[in-house]
Amino acid sequence: MAQCYCAHYLTPGAVPADAADCKFPCAGNSAELCGGDWRFNLYEFDDECDSDDEEETTTTTSALPAATSGPATYTSEGCYTEAKGIRALSDVAFYDDAMTVEKCAAACAGYTWFGVEYGRECYGGNTIHSAEGSVPTSLSECSFPCPGNPTQKCGAGDRLNMYRFLSASASTSSDTPVETTTSTTSEAVTAPEPTSTSTAPAVEPTPTVPAAEPTTTSTTVIVEATTSTTTSAAAAATTTTPPAPKVNVLTNGNFEGSGGWTIKVPVPGALTYSFVDMNAAFNGRAGASVAYAAGAGAYPAWFNQVVTLKPNTRYNFSAWSKASSANPGCAVYFYIATPDGTETLKTMAQVTSANQKPQWTQSTGFYDVGADTQYSFNVRWGCSSSIARTYYVDELILIEAPAA
Repeated sequence: MAQCYCAHYLTPGAVPADAADCKFPCAGNSAELCGGDWRFNLYEFDDECDSDDEEETTTTTSALPAATSGPATYTSEGCYTEAKGIRALSDVAFYDDAMTVEKCAAACAGYTWFGVEYGRECYGGNTIHSAEGSVPTSLSECSFPCPGNPTQKCGAGDRLNMYRFLSASASTSSDTPVETTTSTTSEAVTAPEPTSTSTAPAVEPTPTVPAAEPTTTSTTVIVEATTSTTTSAAAAATTTTPPAPKVNVLTNGNFEGSGGWTIKVPVPGALTYSFVDMNAAFNGRAGASVAYAAGAGAYPAWFNQVVTLKPNTRYNFSAWSKASSANPGCAVYFYIATPDGTETLKTMAQVTSANQKPQWTQSTGFYDVGADTQYSFNVRWGCSSSIARTYYVDELILIEAPAA
C-alpha cells in the first residue's frame, strides 16, 4: 500500500478496530502490514528516543484554567462517562470548532457543572445524571485535545472532562500547597485526514470553520481545588459578565433524546424512518436513518421541525451524513423553509450523489435571518434505488453565529 499519514494527535472518530481488519501487506515489505479498507496500523513515536532534530520543550501552565483574570471560578472534577438516554449535563449545550475549557465555562456560567466532550462539544447543568450512567472514570479516557487550545483536554467519545463552578460566596483559604501534576509529551502518531466534503448552493459559498493548528506539546494538568479568602466587594470587582450561551436551536439534533422531528413523506413498505438508530451514530449512541427498501423507486425521504430564530441574525449550520453504499442517484439537502415547509428559502448545504458514500461527510453552511422569526429546518433526500440502501445523519446543529 502507498498511503501514510501522521499527526500530533488523533482526530475525533478515530478509534481502535479489530486487528484483523488491518490485512494489507506493505508493498515495500510484505512481512509487515499496512492497514486495510478504511483501516490503518497506528504507531506512536517513543518519547524516550534520542533525536538530533528534537528540541527540548518546556511548557508552563497555570494550576487551573480560569474564566476571568481574578480568582479561579471553577475546578476540575476529572473524567466522567456520558449518561444513557440523556446527556450527563442536559440544561445547556454549546458547540465550537475552536473549543477551549474557558469558552465552555463562559457558555455555562450560572450553572453548577460544565463539561467538554468529543473535542468541540460543551454541556452545562445543575445536576449530573449519575443514575443514568454518568460516573467518574479514568482521567486517561478523556484524551481529545481541545481544538482551540491543544494543551487542554476536551473529553472524548462519550467522555467528558467535568468541571464544577466554585461558590460565589467568600471561601476560607488553605495553607496547604496546591498539588499540581503536569505531564508534557511530544506526540507524533499516524492518522488520516478526516473526509469532509460539503457542496453548497452555487449562489453563496459554504463557509468552513478552520480547526486550530495543534502544537507539538500536549499537557495534562491535574489539580486539587484552590480556595482563597475574598470579600463580596472584591469578588464583584473581578467578576465579568459572560456571553450568553449559544444553544443549538434544533430539538434533538443529536438524536440522543426524543421528539423534535416530523416525518413529511411517510411511505410504509418503501421508506423506514428511525430517529434512534443505534447503528447510525457519528457521535454519541444514536443517529437518524432512512432505509429505502429494494425496488422502492424514487421517493423524497423528508423530515423537518419548526424553529424560532432571532430576527436579523446569522445562524451557522453543521451536519454529518453518510450512506450504507454509494448511490449515483441520490443526494441529501439541508435547508431552511417557511414554517409549513412548502417554500424553500435557502439550501444551506447539500451532499451530492457522488459523495453519498459509506464514510461520514460533514456539511456546513449558514442562514441569515430576516425580519420573520418562524421557519422550518428540513432534511430531504432525493433518491431512487433498485437495491436496499440506508442513509444516515447525525449531529445536526443550527446555532447563532458569534458576534463579529
